Amino acid sequence: MDWMLVLTIAGAVVGIAGGIAGIWSVVLAQKQWNKVRKKIAVLSTSEEIYEVLPAWYTSRMVDERWMFGLYTASGHTLLIRRIMSLSDDSKWMNVELATAEDAKGLEVKNSVAAVADDRTKASVQISGIVAAVDLWSS
Repeated sequence: MDWMLVLTIAGAVVGIAGGIAGIWSVVLAQKQWNKVRKKIAVLSTSEEIYEVLPAWYTSRMVDERWMFGLYTASGHTLLIRRIMSLSDDSKWMNVELATAEDAKGLEVKNSVAAVADDRTKASVQISGIVAAVDLWSS
């Protein structure tokens, strides 16, 4: 009879421990799912980017390699050759900066260009952009 009581208590303890482990596993799975849902995708085709950022310059700046200026709220002009990709939450875009050589002959004050030919990639916070313009004429 004593062994029966011990086995019953042991079974109850194991059952409770299993239940707690199951509940904890559900909680962890939910936390992981929330993290996955928050991840940001990177869009890189003009069609995908236009869905998120429907501005006149989007398809041109993605599909063409040209000289564009992005005027910032701080008064600087980012000299870019093209938009390479965009975050699907519309907060960031990756651009190819123009080089100082590309910018020769342009009279743009407070311009920002690449520091070297092999350092042209940059990420730009979209909320800081107030205007986008062509800097070359065809």
